[in-house]
Amino acid sequence: MFFKVKEDGHCVSKCMYNILGIDQNGRKEVLGFYLAESEVLVRSVK
Repeated sequence: MFFKVKEDGHCVSKCMYNILGIDQNGRKEVLGFYLAESEVLVRSVK
């Protein structure tokens, strides 16, 4: 998801990652929100 954000008097584009999970009852839960300067490759670590 991308947003326009005013930073130092200028409008810049930021990428927001929404991390969702599903509990044992099948309900969705928000686990976190993360802002990034741009779209980047995200890898999970095992």
